[in-house]
This record gives sequence, C-alpha cells and structure tokens, in this order.
Amino acid sequence: SLQKKVVVKGKNFCAIKKYHSFTHSILYLVSLQHFASLYRVMAGTTGNDEFFMKELQIPQTVLKRLPSEKELSRIARKIGKEYPLLGIDLGVPKAKIDQIEMENNNNTSNVIFQILLEWKRSHYKEATILNLLKAMKENGCDLEGVPDIFTSMQK
Repeated sequence: SLQKKVVVKGKNFCAIKKYHSFTHSILYLVSLQHFASLYRVMAGTTGNDEFFMKELQIPQTVLKRLPSEKELSRIARKIGKEYPLLGIDLGVPKAKIDQIEMENNNNTSNVIFQILLEWKRSHYKEATILNLLKAMKENGCDLEGVPDIFTSMQK
C-alpha cells in the first residue's frame, strides 16, 4: 500500500516523499500553501458543503452569499487565538495581518473583524459565507452558535 511521509524543508517549501515500495520512492517539492491545500484534500476537509447544509442547517442560499459587516462583526467574536492562521488561509497576507494588529493596538475582536473585512474586500468573488465557514472549520474554530449569526440575520 502507498505510505506517505512528510518532511518540512525550509520556510516556504516542504518535501513530500511517497513510498511506492521498499525500493522506490518519489520526492515532491511543493510550496507550503500548496501543501496546505493537498493536506486538506487528504484529510477530507474540502468539498464538505453538505456538512454546512445538513449538520449546521444553513441553507445553500445563505452559504453562497457574501457576509454583511454586521455578520462579520459577530463572527469575529467567535474566533479565538487561531485568527492569524485563519486570516492567512483566507488569503490575507501575514504582513497585512501584522499591520492590522498594530493599527488596532492588538484589540483581538477588532483585529479579527478588520482581517475579515480585508478578506471580503480583497477576495470579493470568493468571500462567501461557505468559504469563511470552511476556513474556520479547517483552522479549528468553534462553530457552535455560528449558524444563528447567518440565519437569524436574513432579510
């Protein structure tokens, strides 16, 4: 059977070594961002739209829309210390996260809110509630009470 071994090399790349047999192996060098995507696919944390629709009981129409500022403000209060990784996963550069932290005197709720606003502004087409919830789930955020934020605020 195919076994996988992951070895992190350096700051921006990692090596993935796949053993096909005792004598043959293949070494792939990939960016860490690409590795994170591969890891999510291997871990089964992508393509889980049904989880959000069935388990969290959020309608597909809600999942496909952009979150409002009020919703982002409320969701910011649900995100904890994992916010820097969540921001990076959403596509907000680390330098921008650092800048937001400095501008907001490390006020965690406001920092998270500003990161979410930056994500919505800079990734407008992909800044859906579904993508936000996926990133939150993948980064270990507690989703308890989150569906109420989006379903109770429907117009």
